[in-house]
Amino acid sequence: MIFDTKTKTYVRHYNASFVGFAPVANPQIVIAVTLINTPTGEAGFGGAVAAPVFKEVASSALRLMEVPKDVPEPANVAVSNAPIYDDSTEGTAEALLAEPLKEAEESKPTAPVTSVKTAATGPRVPDLRGMTMRAVLEESAAKGIEVEVVGDGIARAQQPAPGTPLEPGTRIKVVFTR
Repeated sequence: MIFDTKTKTYVRHYNASFVGFAPVANPQIVIAVTLINTPTGEAGFGGAVAAPVFKEVASSALRLMEVPKDVPEPANVAVSNAPIYDDSTEGTAEALLAEPLKEAEESKPTAPVTSVKTAATGPRVPDLRGMTMRAVLEESAAKGIEVEVVGDGIARAQQPAPGTPLEPGTRIKVVFTR
């Protein structure tokens, strides 16, 4: 109930409030939402009417601020032009690694190239095993490494192996399982 200063009495009007912060792991914003004259009962509670407003405002603000998400994207989201993972595919991490890496369309040569390969002196493939999808994507993005994501959960296997010299344009295939 709200106190009406004109009549000096409480009236049966309600305000619904919700305060939240985002993202959870590293808060960047705090938002307070107050809606005036909401319905009575549970339909007018802050969680029912003000929280959805918070969600919309927070989503837009975090997107505009380019703040990374706390929760990884669903496993079927394509990364670096990688094909969408088919949940019906059965197999172990090792079996999925045995499948060839999907090549980006633009990286296919149009004519045969003859060259002598020298020992790679560039960066080495990082060990991504045991990491969450979010951590893998953040580390690979920070290092400019293309990643092909297979499955969801925790990174269990990867190809090429950790420590392998990473040639420019090479994509790392990471298999996630629960």
